[in-house]
Amino acid sequence: MPDNQFDEIKKKRQANRTLDEIHAAETAAARRRLIRVLIVVAVIAVGAAALWLISHLEESRSYDSYNVLSESDSGSRYCATLGKLILGYSANGISATDMKGERNWDQGYTMTDPVLVSSGPYALVYDRGGTEVSVFDENGAVTGYTLPAQIAAAGVSSYGMGAFMTRSGNTSSVVFYDRTGRKLDIEVKNVLAESSGYPIAMSLSPSGTGLVLSLTFLDRGSVQTRISFLNFDEGKDRSDRVVGFYEYDDILFPEVEYLSARSAVAFGDDRAVFYSLENAASPKVSEEVIYTERVSSVAAGDGMAAVVLRSANGGYTLKVYDMTGDETLSYGFDFEYTHITVSGEYVMLYGGETSLITTASHVKFLGIFEGIVNAMVSVGRNEFLQYGDFGTRVVELD
Repeated sequence: MPDNQFDEIKKKRQANRTLDEIHAAETAAARRRLIRVLIVVAVIAVGAAALWLISHLEESRSYDSYNVLSESDSGSRYCATLGKLILGYSANGISATDMKGERNWDQGYTMTDPVLVSSGPYALVYDRGGTEVSVFDENGAVTGYTLPAQIAAAGVSSYGMGAFMTRSGNTSSVVFYDRTGRKLDIEVKNVLAESSGYPIAMSLSPSGTGLVLSLTFLDRGSVQTRISFLNFDEGKDRSDRVVGFYEYDDILFPEVEYLSARSAVAFGDDRAVFYSLENAASPKVSEEVIYTERVSSVAAGDGMAAVVLRSANGGYTLKVYDMTGDETLSYGFDFEYTHITVSGEYVMLYGGETSLITTASHVKFLGIFEGIVNAMVSVGRNEFLQYGDFGTRVVELD
């Protein structure tokens, strides 16, 4: 064989070996990259599982003691949250503090029975049975105004619009004011008559476009209730703005509440009725829960509804529901309380010797707070601001 031919064959074999080596090296590198990716994925999965486990354990943990994080001698009869501020208010005015207890602003007013309602960045304080109104945001007072008739109930939208149920003699009206105090050209009038009914409770949607009313009237000597849904967008072509209603025989519904923009609840003498507002033009009943025990007290907000039932033997049962009416918690207890509120993710019963705090599905605290708690709101995970005979304090469950 000629030398040049032999050299060509040798070069081809060397070239083939080089390609094989390159292929093998690339395969090994790809394998190493895959192993590294799998390790990273495994670490992330283990970390996520650990975080879920820690969170789950924390969610299911119960407490019977607490630590005081801060306290002061000043206090207030009522309190509420507005964004990152705590509002303490009374008949003489309102003050705002941050979560650390530092005072931001104060505003005076004179009211006999102040009630605060809030939505989004706005809080509205009205004098129940009076005519005075004050509107606030996180920077302080926005405006104040006076209504021409006594205020029975009110709501505020996330845009600062106020809706007021006013009463004068046998006539009741729902009137609206924007956040500057200007009366809007919207009014729902109701006269004590079978055709319309007399409003006893109302709730304004967060957007301000929806309103749910509980109206009572007599029909052949029997008390009837109509839960009416008004919508100022979908019902703008109707004189009464009513897009739907439900009637109930021999039952009063003294409280109604929006649980979200798409759901509402009506609390009756012996039941809680949950409504779906997914179709704003056609409200539907999503769940109706009827009780055999007496309804003692109710509260709603932040997507939850709470009902306390009292049995014939004097014991109590707390029922908590989600916004569709599904029961998420049932808990029996035998202590007395004076307040029930929903704040953040918590349902709170307090005011007596023993206090109870639950989430939607779990008992978080059952124990005794020192002093008499007159008002309490959630200010963080397991942290609560309290007003009482002790002044003001922030406590953390321990």
